[in-house]
Order: sequence, then C-alpha cells, then structure tokens
Amino acid sequence: MKKILLAEDNEYSGSLLTHFLTKKGFKVIHRKDGASAIFAAKEEQPDLILLNVLMPGYSGIDMVRIMRKEEAFRDIPIFLLSFLSKESSMTPDVERLIDSYIMKPFDPYDVLDQIEEALKKRGTGDSSAPEM
Repeated sequence: MKKILLAEDNEYSGSLLTHFLTKKGFKVIHRKDGASAIFAAKEEQPDLILLNVLMPGYSGIDMVRIMRKEEAFRDIPIFLLSFLSKESSMTPDVERLIDSYIMKPFDPYDVLDQIEEALKKRGTGDSSAPEM
C-alpha cells in the first residue's frame, strides 16, 4: 500500500483528500501543521507528499526547502496545494523542487491522476498500486 503524507490545516480539504485517497487504496498520514508533517515524513517515509502552502509553523514552501535538502526526500514527489495562484506564491527555486502545484478548489480525481503519474515517473508504482 502506497503512503501519502498530507500536510493540510484546512479541515474540509484535509478530510476530503484523506477520505478520497484512502478509498482509492492509499494509506494517508494527515498532519495539520508543518512541524508535525516534517516529523511524520521522517518517521513514515511516504511515497508522495502533499503540502498546503499556507500552514501553521512551517509553510508548505518552507517544508519543500527543508525536505529537498535531505537525501531521504530528494526523489519523493512533492505537490503543493493552495488557494493562492502559482504566480503569487512561487519562486523559481521552489518551482524546480516540486512535482506539481494544485489550485484549490480541486477535483479529487485530477489530484489522483497526478499522484498516479508522479508515482509512475519516480518508479514507485508497482503491482500493489491502487485500482481505479
């Protein structure tokens, strides 16, 4: 079972993604602040990471910068989620460090498609991948 770390402080978005991705066969580790998300990433070693841009503690952008400095996270796909436009919240250095930027509100099926594509690209897809 593939593990996804979701760092999302918005109750609606967090619950929606957790429920939807769990039903699609993923194990979702949901954290509501940046510090506990970084700790969970180190402990759980997820296959993919979804980070809200605006979070208490560390922002999603802070977390991307921190995680990409560590060898353990260099090849893990990282997506940012935000109500903010990509242009207003991204810098070129961070844009190079992420695999996807997802605008809220989002269609969970579009998010699922992007997750599956990123896992395939990174070579982490296998025969135990969730069924559609």
